[in-house]
Order: sequence, then structure tokens, then C-alpha cells
Amino acid sequence: NAGTAPVLPLIYRLDFGGAVLLPHCRTEMDVRSEADERLVTHALQGGRRIGALDGGADSFDDAARPLGVCFEIEHVERLPQRTRVRLVGKYRFWLVEPPQRSPRGFDLGRCEAFFDEAL
Repeated sequence: NAGTAPVLPLIYRLDFGGAVLLPHCRTEMDVRSEADERLVTHALQGGRRIGALDGGADSFDDAARPLGVCFEIEHVERLPQRTRVRLVGKYRFWLVEPPQRSPRGFDLGRCEAFFDEAL
């Protein structure tokens, strides 16, 4: 049900040095833009979570919905030249509808979590 799915601020095309984004992994990212800085601030004011997508949201196709990983912000380090954010993967998700642009310059996406069955 799209009405109950959480809405997460979305960040695209993160470079983790070739690492695969998976739930329960820890990683760090450097904030690259003013919009990403506002996205982190927005997340810190709420549930401390962001949605990371490998690709962009240029075209939304309900038959092939974009996949991502929900990350919780564990720590933020504000340095003179950059902001570094430590993230912990929580769960994988897919977008249930096209993202909406926030007035603050980043996208918000309604996300439906899914969990892999244990092997």
C-alpha cells in the first residue's frame, strides 16, 4: 500500500569505491553539494534515514521500479572543507511512485521495504 510506505530523502549515484550497497553494511560518504547538505539536515531533523539509489530517477517505470538501500545516519562530521556522513544500511527498498522534488532541492521518494529470505 503506497499510502503507508515511508517517504525518504533520496540521494543518487553514490560512489563507495566500487562497494555494493547492502543492508547492515557501514560506509561513509562525503557530501558533494548544497542540495545533499540540505538532504542530510532534513534527515537529521526526522528519522535520520536516507534512501540511496544507484541510478537516477529520470524515468520511473512501475514494471521495473528503481531499487535502493535505506541508510540510517550514524554520525555526521562537519569539517572546514566538507561534511562526512557515516551510514549504516537498514533494508533494501523499491520506489512505489515517481520521486517528488522537495522545495529544498532534493528528491523525496515513497519506498516499500523488502527483505530477502534466509538461505
